Amino acid sequence: ASPTGNYPIYIYDNDLIATGPVAINLNNYNGATGMSVTTIRKLNNNTAISYDQLRDFNGHINVATSATNPAYVAQGNIGSN
Repeated sequence: ASPTGNYPIYIYDNDLIATGPVAINLNNYNGATGMSVTTIRKLNNNTAISYDQLRDFNGHINVATSATNPAYVAQGNIGSN
């Protein structure tokens, strides 16, 4: 990751192997600040989600190289995975 990069982050349904559609769009990771902060109250389909539900969510997270380049800087399973 570049210290000046701006990387899109998405939470997807299912684990890395099964994959699935994007469930939550997160704010981009900013290489200059080393941060990405997003308040999550609902999935992209408007289904409400609590912190405890997100901790148990069947999903995975991907940090993309850019909005137009689907290569990943980082990825990993989250929640129940």
